[in-house]
Amino acid sequence: MRAFEAAFSVTDRTRIVDIGGTCANWLLTERRPRLVMVNICPRPTRCRSMLFRFLPKAAKRALARNFTVWGLLTRPSRQQAVAFVDELRLLSRRQFSALFPGAALKLERWCGWTKSFSALKTH
Repeated sequence: MRAFEAAFSVTDRTRIVDIGGTCANWLLTERRPRLVMVNICPRPTRCRSMLFRFLPKAAKRALARNFTVWGLLTRPSRQQAVAFVDELRLLSRRQFSALFPGAALKLERWCGWTKSFSALKTH
């Protein structure tokens, strides 16, 4: 969060729309920007295994029930696990950029993979 804060020169007057995040993340920054929290995910992403989202759909279907935190905690049926995987929709870089025209896009990477996107639009 501090790297994000520095990269985007966040101040107390910065307005940020955080999609799918939590307020707790912002306690890790020195400044307190004006936040709008939007949670569009029906199940928090932290309930899934870290690398799960990078797998092909067939592998996700096979692993969702018994090899994710969500599966181990909720013990879903096979049909529920398939429905869970089928409802996941991650935005591509292009789709995310289209939501924020004119904004600078920053990619957060983990082990070479894009973990998340951030958009910064200055006036």
